[in-house]
Amino acid sequence: MRYTTVVTKRKDLLKNIARYAKETGQPLTIKEGGNHTRIWVGDKYTTIGRRNEIDNLMARKIYKQIGMEN
Repeated sequence: MRYTTVVTKRKDLLKNIARYAKETGQPLTIKEGGNHTRIWVGDKYTTIGRRNEIDNLMARKIYKQIGMEN
């Protein structure tokens, strides 16, 4: 049996986070590291790996860490 993984594009994830920050009036800070991108939305913090596609389960965890209801 083969399982398929549903993925979210990294650029779409970043767009959604930026839109959320703008809609809620919170400052958005993005710092690029070597292997990860660090993101602050207000006082909440998360990291996103440097991959083009991110598993949907991981995307939901990232959204939850910064306070987005997904």
